[in-house]
Amino acid sequence: MTDRTTIGLPTRPLNRASMIVVSLAILATFGGIVGYVTLELRQEIRGRILDRAASSFEQVVTSEYRRFEEAALNIDFEGNQSISSLPILADPSFSVSDDPFINEIILGNQSPSSSLEEPLDPIDEIAVWGLGLAKEVDLFAPDGLRRDSRPNLTDKTPLSQAIRATVSKGTPLVDLRNETGSNPELIVTMAFLRDKGEKPTGYARFLLNGTEVVEELTALDDNLRQQAGIAFLAGGLIIAGILWFFFNRLQRSSQLLAERSEKLAQANEKLVLASKSATLGSISAHLMHGLKNPLAGLREFVKGRESSDPSDEEIQLVAQAAGSMQNMVEEALQVLQEQTSEGVSYAFTVDEMMTILEKRLAPLADEKGVSLQVAGNLPEASIDNLGANLLVLALFNLGQNAIEATPEQSQVSLDCTLEGNNRVAFRVRDTGPGLPDDVVESPFAPRTSRKEGGSGVGLSISQQLVERAGAELSLESNGPEGACFLVLIRANDTNEEA
Repeated sequence: MTDRTTIGLPTRPLNRASMIVVSLAILATFGGIVGYVTLELRQEIRGRILDRAASSFEQVVTSEYRRFEEAALNIDFEGNQSISSLPILADPSFSVSDDPFINEIILGNQSPSSSLEEPLDPIDEIAVWGLGLAKEVDLFAPDGLRRDSRPNLTDKTPLSQAIRATVSKGTPLVDLRNETGSNPELIVTMAFLRDKGEKPTGYARFLLNGTEVVEELTALDDNLRQQAGIAFLAGGLIIAGILWFFFNRLQRSSQLLAERSEKLAQANEKLVLASKSATLGSISAHLMHGLKNPLAGLREFVKGRESSDPSDEEIQLVAQAAGSMQNMVEEALQVLQEQTSEGVSYAFTVDEMMTILEKRLAPLADEKGVSLQVAGNLPEASIDNLGANLLVLALFNLGQNAIEATPEQSQVSLDCTLEGNNRVAFRVRDTGPGLPDDVVESPFAPRTSRKEGGSGVGLSISQQLVERAGAELSLESNGPEGACFLVLIRANDTNEEA
């Protein structure tokens, strides 16, 4: 027997669990891509928000720095102009005595009404002005050394070369600290440039309140999370729909391929069996013709011995065996002749077929001690001569197997009913232990027989005979209470019988 696995095709449809795993993997990959793009976009927008805040503050500080510088250049160095003409002191709301920084750096020991001996450094004025906007202002000289820090000078760490090199190009640096805390802080570091391309006259670092920036960043995170969730949900639904559509088509294709593979495997088995059956049929036909005359001579010889010594049991057994063999040869030759004959057609009734079967199986059942039950209420139907002869041979094989499988004092039944579509159903039931599980998977495949003297092809030959008759053979039921084989064949139409 050819193994089905040698065909090289799948024997079952695509596993649905595999489809689910693949779908989840694709959705997870899509979710990872959405998450990665969202994080990258978040970092870029955060940087732009912080840069915008720093640039806005830097523009304001630079504008005030240049205004203070122009005011300082307009001071009369001979003392004709009052210090109150400085922008920071011209503000009526500003009190010199309230800020020790002015007393220490700008005025020194002079009184507010006295005149200046030299111009005031605009960076110092920026420090005073910046205290109105920032929590803390750190001033650095062009070489990076810390010159002052307000409100308190506690850290004298110089400004690093890397930071000076960056802010000297006119781009301020920004850093957000304590973002998740209650008092977020925004640190802006910038350079003071008179004109673009010139060397800085100094540097400043402002510590600002970062609450507004943090609120904007929080709103950004909420918006990005919402948009990412919508994108993942919409994209996931689209991907799931596409995967469902193609997986369903793949499932149907896989199922169709599995069915075709199964049919191809069955066809391969039938082809092998048909080849063996054809060879066996040719040999059998040759043997039937060759055995016909010798069996007839043997039977005549045994009859002569039986008539001379009717009490000899051995002669009686030989006579019985010779008679059975001759009957089988004649039946086989009759089927072969009817199969090759042309234009000859007649029908057997179901009652005639069951009578032949009962006559042939009854001696076997009696010898085994098994009760043979043949249904009495048979349908009024007929089958053409070739199909009927082939079915009788197949049903005899099935009945013989049923008798051999049934223990003594048990029962084997033959039944026949008329079912839908004008089909005749023959059933052969036994009360044996049933077929083994490995046989139930493919009951009609040739295999090594487990019975002593068995060939292992009895059911296969029965199936071949049934198919040649245009009928169907199947294992209808199987279990510890016995097995039941079903043969279905279409009966002759009434018009055809007439």
